Amino acid sequence: MNRILVAMIVLFCAGAALLGAGAWLVLSGPAGGGAAAERPDVVLLVIDALRADRLGMERNGQPLTPFLDGLAKESLVFTNAITQCSWTRPSLASIFTSLHVDAHQVYFDNAPKETGKTSADALSPQLETLAEYLKANGYRTGGVQTNGNLKRELGFGQGFDSYDYLPDAPAAQITDAAVKTMGAMDGKGPRFLYVHYIDPHLPYVPPESYRKMLGWPLKITPEENAIVTDFLPYFRDYLEYITGQQPAPKFPQLSPEGQEAVRLLYDGEVRYSDDEVRRLMGEVRRKWPKALVILTADHGEHLWDHKFLSHAMTMYDELTRVPLLVNAPGLAPGRTDKPVGLVDLMPSIADKAGTTPRPWWQGRSFFGEIPADRVLFSHTEGTLPRFNVSLEMAQQGPLKLIVNHKHEEANELYDLSTDPHELTNIASQHPAEVEKFRKLIAAHRLANEKARRSAQEKVVLDAETLKQQEALGYGHGK
Repeated sequence: MNRILVAMIVLFCAGAALLGAGAWLVLSGPAGGGAAAERPDVVLLVIDALRADRLGMERNGQPLTPFLDGLAKESLVFTNAITQCSWTRPSLASIFTSLHVDAHQVYFDNAPKETGKTSADALSPQLETLAEYLKANGYRTGGVQTNGNLKRELGFGQGFDSYDYLPDAPAAQITDAAVKTMGAMDGKGPRFLYVHYIDPHLPYVPPESYRKMLGWPLKITPEENAIVTDFLPYFRDYLEYITGQQPAPKFPQLSPEGQEAVRLLYDGEVRYSDDEVRRLMGEVRRKWPKALVILTADHGEHLWDHKFLSHAMTMYDELTRVPLLVNAPGLAPGRTDKPVGLVDLMPSIADKAGTTPRPWWQGRSFFGEIPADRVLFSHTEGTLPRFNVSLEMAQQGPLKLIVNHKHEEANELYDLSTDPHELTNIASQHPAEVEKFRKLIAAHRLANEKARRSAQEKVVLDAETLKQQEALGYGHGK
């Protein structure tokens, strides 16, 4: 009798163990965490070159971001969010891999090879992307984007079931395409949608109605009006000058009124993008009401701040600080100054999706505990080697150091609590802080080298891609 009882107990325990294992397998899905059917839809919205300071700003009595301002009141807003690079391709590589620039090794735009062909740094197929990770966890994936830096040929389409590239398409066209992609993803299972608007990026050509809304035209001369409304030639000339490629600019310097006219057109693009995000979010809320929505920018934009235009060439806050809004059912709205980076997006999405994070990710979930003294890093080599740019930034609390690896003595230290526009370099007054930050940056570089999971990837660009890059203000190497 005892032997029968013991056998029954053993069988019961074994059955329970098998049931438990089976239940875990169902709940874990393809790669761990919550059941695929229970995971939230995920929407990642990127507005290219959107300055963080444009949210909540007005021009001519008109808010520039009325929809985003309203969304911010319903969202968790990160006021201290940093991009890992100040131009698109490396920045998105960090978003898509949770690796820093020196780890994923996407540095430059394009440069001629000895063969006469033009090559560019690309995202290695050996690196698992956000779309590939989510797909492995049961997601259907769709992308709609309009920046030539992110073409499928450059590695950014990895893991997407559909990846529509609409060259330089205006925001309305991107919204239409994104809504169509959402329709094609209807049905069972969680979905991931990535949408990338480009309108605030050069060239600044908002629809006429948005120009008038913000007070166009301003009182400038016909000559300046011609420069402002066809701004790329001026920008390219100015970039060549300010990076030391030519001794003086060929165009006359724009007057303060002319510069303000350029800012007005940029702001018109911001307001236009805001209206189109409103339209897309209407569809998201109607079709995917439980979606996790993350809205950010890949970098900011210089508009004569620190005498620079556009982006990529500096590590100042106008470029490195980005808007970051997170919206999801049950997520308490509010504002936080947690130090976070775009490298944190993948771990944060995994956190909310209940999936197992990869051990090699360099970011961390911003839904968890993040110490106030966390150090944030960013790095740019510019877009082309000939610009001779190599800058790294480390920020801890209010202090921020920019190291220029081309001129090692040219350290810039700023206290953002008293000098938010980084106008007063206090490096000479605080040598101990400079040394501390330089050691942090050196250690970070070594950690990035150890975190590399692939060789550097390069691809040869075709004539069409080069033309598309030119239209965005990116020049060829010389």
